[in-house]
Amino acid sequence: MAHRPKSKTGKAERASFFGAKIAASRQHEGEEPAQDGGDPGPQEHSFSPRSSPTQSAEDQPLTVRGMRSLMSEFSDTIQKNMQLQIQAMTADLQKDIQDIGTRTAQMESKMDEYAEAHNSLADKLQEFEVSLEAHRLKLADIEDRARRNNLRFRGITETVTNDELHNYLSDMFQCLVPEIHPDQLIIDRAHRLRRPKHLPQTAERDVIARIHFFHAKDKLMRVSRNSGMPKEYSTVKIFADLSADTLQFRKSMSPITSILREHNLSYRWGFPAKLLVSHQGAIHSITNTKQGIQKMGDWGLPTPTPEPAKTTAMPRKSPEWTVK
Repeated sequence: MAHRPKSKTGKAERASFFGAKIAASRQHEGEEPAQDGGDPGPQEHSFSPRSSPTQSAEDQPLTVRGMRSLMSEFSDTIQKNMQLQIQAMTADLQKDIQDIGTRTAQMESKMDEYAEAHNSLADKLQEFEVSLEAHRLKLADIEDRARRNNLRFRGITETVTNDELHNYLSDMFQCLVPEIHPDQLIIDRAHRLRRPKHLPQTAERDVIARIHFFHAKDKLMRVSRNSGMPKEYSTVKIFADLSADTLQFRKSMSPITSILREHNLSYRWGFPAKLLVSHQGAIHSITNTKQGIQKMGDWGLPTPTPEPAKTTAMPRKSPEWTVK
């Protein structure tokens, strides 16, 4: 808002105004009207010790009536000046308010455009997130299918060298499934994996082996789970070789699988990553924890604590302005 600079000549104008008014009042007080309609005669002047005949009208003392007249005129002048200044300031304020209103309307219009563009990007991002999740599951399924003939062995001592792994595993398989002919227990390759960083240097490294025939690999897995390992291989554990995404999914479903085991409900893992539960003669497919918790509630089972909901990376915005 523009401010009006104070006049540099204000004091001089007031001094001139007061001087002129005082002089006029004193001159008016020094005149006396004629008596009986006659011409005024020569006047006799009395002189006081404080005045002399040579004093001007401005040096005469100011009377009460003159002071009242002077103050009235001064008050009128101040009032007129204040009204002019207030009118000027009001006009400036009205112009500033109008400018602010125009700028606010422009900002609201721009905000509507920005909100619309933002919401369009948010919708596209959500579509991309759904598509990305579908592609991630598809890629994990492809990786799991490429590993479907692999077995992961944990607990094989490091004294068994890489050259001896093939014979060591062949002897183990013959002990586990003696009914299968050795020609069906062909090992395509076997090697040790890199030791995880969180394990000590003395820990045994896992061994990955690819079994040529899937039915033989599946038989080995079932026998090791149901009947256990032979005595000479009691320290060895056999696992399926799965992708990192599938392992993470199974870990997230552990609260649900623990409840299923407590209530003697059978389940198995499916591909792509999902949990297949047998309940009242029907097979139910569970693909995420939210769906699993809902199924637990429908079956009258205890429900685990749900995980915090994931927030969208870019939530939608409302074009309307709200005051918080």
